[in-house]
Amino acid sequence: SASSFRAFELLHLHLDLRAEFGPPGPGVGSRGLSGTAVLDLRCLEPEGAVELRLDSHPCLEVTAAALRRER
Repeated sequence: SASSFRAFELLHLHLDLRAEFGPPGPGVGSRGLSGTAVLDLRCLEPEGAVELRLDSHPCLEVTAAALRRER
C-alpha cells in the first residue's frame, strides 16, 4: 500500500452509503454504490505528519477529498 496508515490512528469511521439497483451501465439511475466516508484520525508522529496519503481500489471513483483540522 502506498498509504501512510502507520502515521495515523483511526478513531472513528462514518459511512453514508446509497445503493442503486437500476439497469447496468453508466448514467443516472444505473447500478452502483455512492456515498461519503468521514475518517476521524489522530496523528501518531511526534512532530506531526506532513501529509496523509490514502489509497483506493481501481474500481472506486473518488470525486472529492477535504481536510478539516481540529486541535
